[in-house]
Amino acid sequence: MNMKQKKYFVIILLITVMGTLQVHAQDQNFWIFLCFGQSNMAGQAPIEEQDLVVNDRYLSMATTDGPDRKLGTWRKAVPPLCRADAHLGPADWFGRTLIDVVPENVRIGIVSVAVEGCPITFFDKDQNAPLIASEERDWMNDILDQYGRDPYERLLSMAKIAAKDGVIKGVLLHQGETDAYNDQWRKTLRKIYRDLQQELQFDSTAVPLLVGEVIRGEYGGICGHANPTINDIANHYPNTYVVSSEGCMPSEDNLHFSSEGYRKLGRNYALRYLEVTNPQLAEICRQKVNGLTTNNESKSKMTNAELREKIGKALEDTKAKAIEMGIHGVATASILNKGETVDWIGEMKVVGTPLDTKGGFNLVAVAWSKCGEVIASGADSGNPNRKTLTGELGYAGGAYDEYKGCKLAFAFSGATSEEDLVVAKYGIEKMKEYISGK
Repeated sequence: MNMKQKKYFVIILLITVMGTLQVHAQDQNFWIFLCFGQSNMAGQAPIEEQDLVVNDRYLSMATTDGPDRKLGTWRKAVPPLCRADAHLGPADWFGRTLIDVVPENVRIGIVSVAVEGCPITFFDKDQNAPLIASEERDWMNDILDQYGRDPYERLLSMAKIAAKDGVIKGVLLHQGETDAYNDQWRKTLRKIYRDLQQELQFDSTAVPLLVGEVIRGEYGGICGHANPTINDIANHYPNTYVVSSEGCMPSEDNLHFSSEGYRKLGRNYALRYLEVTNPQLAEICRQKVNGLTTNNESKSKMTNAELREKIGKALEDTKAKAIEMGIHGVATASILNKGETVDWIGEMKVVGTPLDTKGGFNLVAVAWSKCGEVIASGADSGNPNRKTLTGELGYAGGAYDEYKGCKLAFAFSGATSEEDLVVAKYGIEKMKEYISGK
């Protein structure tokens, strides 16, 4: 080997060693998740005290500069994650939920870019420039300025920095209120995922795309009609999954989730991710999320008398919700306290009138029929695919959930099926708060 050959050999050896060191610098136990979308991904709900307690193993990449963050650096994932001027969002409790179940040597890192009110094309690198250049809304231009007026490029550049430290494990989207109403939306989303995959060079078979539902129409969601398009995407592309927004209640604008709605949506994202990547951890996660672990500390530890008092409070809240919505009827609740008895206990609250004489309905009978169907099926009432039993009417408006060792059945009768279910679901959420001692 002559001197020239030796020189080239040394250079090649150095490049090989440096490349090896770079790979080894990646922490395989640092799981990176890319999050993007519009306002519900950014987060629009108040950050409460419980949201400020964050595990040191949960980190967020700063995708903008701000008083508490520096672009391109990791920070503890204390909300807001997306930008300093954002609020509580689904990514907050997605990461927290994972941290609770993954091995203790695993860290979670979030890279989040979201633009309130944006169409999916804002993240398409081949379409977004003229669209962003023609944007006239001052408030949106303020957000776009924080991302260098190219949200896709900002997400990509921050993901590249993050990938030097860890391994990309998933891509999360919450977007669609603006334009998820046709096939072009899903095709554009698929292109964005493929663009990211090609530029970041991750294995698409190992990195799922998780797409969240918007607020459901039965909860009053004003964009709930986007969900059929969202749900259809999993039928067209591999390793693509839909995250349910069931039980995720809205804020007063019926466009954005409430704080508790975001927490539940984040848990739903985490559970769906684990279901498709690690079924064993998914089962542990499901038990924790549902409050149904075998640990007695997770049980409600209430006597039936105490529970009945809380049912009364939850029904008062349910009544107030119905009055706020301008509807009348009958609210019923029945709960099985598995820690004490095998018997269901129940209460009822009349909102205005127990009868609909014009329609010829006994609202008391209808409400209890819904409650009975919920108890029998362990699901919301009115499922068209379930054969009704004698005594059941098959009407929607009954809601079911399980929480801290209790089975919860709430129902309302007196308005439309959609409105009845909104009220019943509200009662469920209030009951869970009272069981938790909030």
